[in-house]
Amino acid sequence: MVCSGEGPEKCYPLARALANDVSRDVRILILCATEAETEIEDFGEFIEFHLYPGYSAVDVRAEVNALGGNAQWIVVLEDHNVVSSGWLQALTAVLRQTPEDTSCVIGSAENLTSTQKWSWANFLNVQAFHWHPNLVEPVQPIGFNVAFRRNLLPDRALNPGQFEVERAHDLMKNAVGSTVFPINHVQERYFPSVAYYNFCNGRVSGAAIREYHRDGIRHVFRHAIHNVGRRRREIKKAIRKHPAYRELPAGTCLRVSVLAFSHSCGAVFGGLIGAGKAAMELE
Repeated sequence: MVCSGEGPEKCYPLARALANDVSRDVRILILCATEAETEIEDFGEFIEFHLYPGYSAVDVRAEVNALGGNAQWIVVLEDHNVVSSGWLQALTAVLRQTPEDTSCVIGSAENLTSTQKWSWANFLNVQAFHWHPNLVEPVQPIGFNVAFRRNLLPDRALNPGQFEVERAHDLMKNAVGSTVFPINHVQERYFPSVAYYNFCNGRVSGAAIREYHRDGIRHVFRHAIHNVGRRRREIKKAIRKHPAYRELPAGTCLRVSVLAFSHSCGAVFGGLIGAGKAAMELE
C-alpha cells in the first residue's frame, strides 16, 4: 500500500520502480487523496490506484486495512519513498523467511537525496532509530517501509489515527527489524515551514491520542514530555553512534531538538483543541 496525500502523478516514479520487480505474489495499491490531472497511467495488472478526493494523508492511511483482502502481509509505503532495483525482491524474500509468531517487520531508511540541513533534521527527528545501516534495538515503530501480518489487522477501515494509537502498540510486541530492504526517504524541508510541519504532525498525534488512548489527555502530556526528554536523548545517542555522524551538517542535533519541541507543542495543542485541518498539511 502506497499512501499519498496528493494525486497519482506524484506516485508515478515509485510505481515505475515497483513495476520492474512486481510478480503474482504481490499486489500494489496506491491510495491517493486527490484526483489525477489526466488519465492515470497503466503500470500493469498488479498495480492499481484508489482515489479518495478530499481526504488527508492521515485519512488515506486509515483505509489500508479495508483493502488488504486475503494477503499474508500488508506493507505500507509513502509517496515520497524511493526504492532501489531489487528492493521488492529483497523484501518478499525476508517476509517468506519470517517466523509465524512475528507480527511486524520494520525496514531501515536512508536520506540520500534530501541533504539540506533542515531536511536532515526532519529526517532524523523521526527516523534516527532506523537510519540505515543501523537499526536500534528493540526496534521502534515507523510509518513506512513496514510490514504487518494481515491476520492481526481488522478487515475494515479505522478512524484516522486509531491504528497508530490502539493497534500499533500490540503489533510491536513481536516486531523485528531488517536492513536488507532500505528505502530512500525523500522529503525536502526548510525553516521555518519545517517547524510548522512538525507542529501539525504533533497536533494530529495529540488529537488522536486524546481520542483513542485510555488515558486521554494525560497521555498527551506524557507523550509531549517524553518526546522532548527521554526520546530526544535516545535519538541524540543513536545519531552519534551512526557511522555517518561526522558527515552531518553542523548543528544537526540542535535542529532536531527544535523540531521535537515543535511536535510536542503541537501535540499539546491538538490534545486540548483538536486536530483542526492540520492533517491536510501532512505529506
